[in-house]
Amino acid sequence: MKVEIWLDRAKDYARELIWRRQSQRVKVALLGRNLSDGLLAKLVIYLLLSIVAYLYLQPLLYMVSTMLKTVSDLLDPAVKWIPRVVTWENLTKAYEGLQYPEALRNTAVIALTCSIVQVMVCSMTGYALARLAVPFKGLITALVLLTFLIPPQVIIIPLYVIFSKLGLLNTLFVFLIPAIFGQGLKGALFILIFRQFFKSQRRAWKRQRSWTVRPQADFISVLCCRWLNPPVWLSFSSHSSGIGTCTMSRPCSWPKGLHRYRSVLTIWNPC
Repeated sequence: MKVEIWLDRAKDYARELIWRRQSQRVKVALLGRNLSDGLLAKLVIYLLLSIVAYLYLQPLLYMVSTMLKTVSDLLDPAVKWIPRVVTWENLTKAYEGLQYPEALRNTAVIALTCSIVQVMVCSMTGYALARLAVPFKGLITALVLLTFLIPPQVIIIPLYVIFSKLGLLNTLFVFLIPAIFGQGLKGALFILIFRQFFKSQRRAWKRQRSWTVRPQADFISVLCCRWLNPPVWLSFSSHSSGIGTCTMSRPCSWPKGLHRYRSVLTIWNPC
């Protein structure tokens, strides 16, 4: 009798031990040993990432769906995502109406030219403000910072009037002249970035160089430093993307166009 009781207790203990181990395994599988190792944590992370991806991709998918719709599908409220008839006519008309090859060529010329010029000018200005004994260096830095704080809406009309009186409208010089003087798109910010970068770095040159003796060689050596690549590419890419797409309303005009076209070219009255 005692042996049977002992065997029953042993069986109960074994079952309880097995159940605890299985529950521990399930708990580790669901929750994980750390906070981010478990299945539930991964499901929550993937769910949040899917929601964020949908929020970002939903406008793009809607634009693609709208691009492939006909006029009747656009006017039909029942058609939302999948068009009844897929058409490429809207894309063809937008390509021809926006003169995209011409606009792309203008964008490449303006973006590359202004970006290269502004990177050189801003890097040279930032190096001078950080390393050279420039008179009134603090005042110059404060003025550069002041130009960064002034909203572009304040100076856009005076700049338009100045370029209009100089006869430079619809020319490349509207973008090139501010870039030459380091006041192009976000020019003041790039000057401050280069200044802070040069100021935080140690002397990379073992021998002393003089800007008055070999300014060209010294400046080229500054731009060729590998540790200068991050601020150079930051300023170059930011200025290039800020130019946007330049369209041409007539053969000799170079107006600044929209950075992204978010409208659909539709002929509402084909007749």
